[in-house]
Amino acid sequence: MSVKAAILTEGKASTGFGHIIRCKALYEAFSEKGITPKLFVNGEECVSHITAGLDCKIVDWIRERESIFSEIDGFDVVVIDSYLADEAFYEKASRLAKVAVYIDDFKRISYPEGIVVNGNIYAESLNYPKSQKTTYLLGTKFTPLRKEFWSVPSKKIKEEIESVMITFGGSDVRNLTPQVLKALSKYSGLTKYVIIGGAFKNLEEIKAVSDQKTELIFQPDAGKMLEIMMHSDVAVSAAGQTLYELARTGTPVIAVAVAENQVPNAMGWQKAGFAEYAGWWEDENLSLKIAKHLELLADKKVREQKSRKGRELVDGRGCSRIAKEVIKSLILSRSLLRAAEEKDMWAIYEISNDETVRQVSINPRRIEKKEHERWYRENYKKDFFVLEFDKKVIGQVRFPHQEGKNFVSISLHRDYRGFGVGEHLLREGVRRFFSENPHVKEIFAVINSENTGSIKIFERVGFKRVEEGQWLKYKLERKDV
Repeated sequence: MSVKAAILTEGKASTGFGHIIRCKALYEAFSEKGITPKLFVNGEECVSHITAGLDCKIVDWIRERESIFSEIDGFDVVVIDSYLADEAFYEKASRLAKVAVYIDDFKRISYPEGIVVNGNIYAESLNYPKSQKTTYLLGTKFTPLRKEFWSVPSKKIKEEIESVMITFGGSDVRNLTPQVLKALSKYSGLTKYVIIGGAFKNLEEIKAVSDQKTELIFQPDAGKMLEIMMHSDVAVSAAGQTLYELARTGTPVIAVAVAENQVPNAMGWQKAGFAEYAGWWEDENLSLKIAKHLELLADKKVREQKSRKGRELVDGRGCSRIAKEVIKSLILSRSLLRAAEEKDMWAIYEISNDETVRQVSINPRRIEKKEHERWYRENYKKDFFVLEFDKKVIGQVRFPHQEGKNFVSISLHRDYRGFGVGEHLLREGVRRFFSENPHVKEIFAVINSENTGSIKIFERVGFKRVEEGQWLKYKLERKDV
């Protein structure tokens, strides 16, 4: 499958790099799934430490829109993560691609046809408008995290708080790090891991309030961030993208909102039972609130509970789920269910002889070529359909007539499993079969009881179980009878 994706986002020292970080995460997930991504960042050269190793172009794509439209024309997928792009930009970009994805935080605009992703803790409370042309991926199930955070070991919760991580993004635009260090100075035995971003302008001020137990970590990559989170007993953090990485690692956090859009994040995580919300960055008693929350977190049981809640809500598979939905949408938008033809013989042979397909078949032995050729010539004209994608047969569904009943059998090429295509194939095949055979009132299926994937697909399409055993029997009745 040859698929290209353009990812458009923004980030500067004055506004933060959260959008770039989550787009980098999506870039990594696309690459894992065989999609070739390219990142376009409306930002400054200081973002290069985040985008190192990626196919990335720094360009003001808001102002140079015609140039960027020309460049992304021909991409299969376009992803936009922006607070600056207007609706006209979204409309034009969406028409250039086969699948459009919009990363949103607060229902910013009325998005065109496509996939809207909001992986925030509060996303499902925003009441997005229902639309048949729009797919919504909402909540922490779809939080895009960098590759390093996809698989994370369980965190060991210590009896006492020995270390605190302090992180306020790539620039600490509100100059909060020195204030937090001062607030923690009364805890003499506490180790402070201070994250220093590439756009920090307050380094001297930070050094002035640091002690021997303060460790400054300069421009850490994702791997180093993960390491620090796993070593820290508690974190004091801005309430942006980092909260989701802290939740993934199970690191209890005291959150400070440094921008308006971070307030619902902080409050949402507090309500969920993971974060302690210290308040708005300008609050006069912010330092006292941080100290108060730290005292609450001194209780090991409290930290254990919060750590568990964070890991329950963010499982690290958000990017994978988004990528799968994109691939599914792409395949469905470009696939064709048609009658099987003689030329499809060997494509069906490859699908049918796949090891996984044989394992769940009534006859699990490998099929010989001569046997397949004879069988196919006898059957391909008998209610036999194939799913074609980019001129390649990727699945088959057929309806053999046996013992006075109509049965259904489907199989999918191994490269296209796990994206929801199988359900589409079955649903469309059933619709086509019933349409062409108005006298047929019901269809049966026999499924291996160990084939849980197929069982779920058939049940979602509407098949009802009618017989138990090693081989389960299912039935689907025509709805118009």
